[in-house]
Amino acid sequence: MDLVSKHKLAGKMGEEAASGSDQSNVSDDMQRANELLSLHQNVKMKHVEQGFDPELTKARQEIAHILRKLEQDR
Repeated sequence: MDLVSKHKLAGKMGEEAASGSDQSNVSDDMQRANELLSLHQNVKMKHVEQGFDPELTKARQEIAHILRKLEQDR
């Protein structure tokens, strides 16, 4: 999700909070949502810059190998 969408979402959530129920709960939820978006963006950027973790790549290859063997044994 790009930053423009994130700010639009934050603005809409802020309007809803001002118009009604417990504003502190919405603030906590918005903080959690922003933290999750930030974490997601950081992970994506790491993958773009550094590629996937070698251990993750190896695990995926091993799983693909096992699935191929299982398919052959059918």
